[in-house]
Amino acid sequence: MQGSIPGDLASGRLAWLPLGHAETLSQICSYQRVGQTAGVATRMFVDVLDDVLAAMHLTTPVSGDRTPLPARGP
Repeated sequence: MQGSIPGDLASGRLAWLPLGHAETLSQICSYQRVGQTAGVATRMFVDVLDDVLAAMHLTTPVSGDRTPLPARGP
């Protein structure tokens, strides 16, 4: 999928999707296929973020807590 990104950007098939609204201070965005719902891009972003946060939690205990996060469901 990543290999198709440069061509899709050049042809205009990808759109920049802000993940937030005008009142937030968030600078988080994602690319989304033109014509697709925002839920697809948002879900992919949340899955990647969840994996990164889980890895951080497992390797960097917070306040001495060494309890691993529960496995993510389907």
